Amino acid sequence: DKASNSKVQKPINRKALAIILKVKPSYLQAAIDTIDKQFGGIDNYLRRQMALTDNDFAILKRHYLY
Repeated sequence: DKASNSKVQKPINRKALAIILKVKPSYLQAAIDTIDKQFGGIDNYLRRQMALTDNDFAILKRHYLY
């Protein structure tokens, strides 16, 4: 029956989520510095390491930029 196939969602523990999603500025800056040093910038990193195409960039820009 449908009831046995449905998934029960547990409530989100917002305190735990906040801890997981929190990033120290120094960690973020270290990651940016490493990407800049090794790849010459985020665009090069995304193209070389993540194999993003011009089309991928266009899609991301449409979704995340105003």
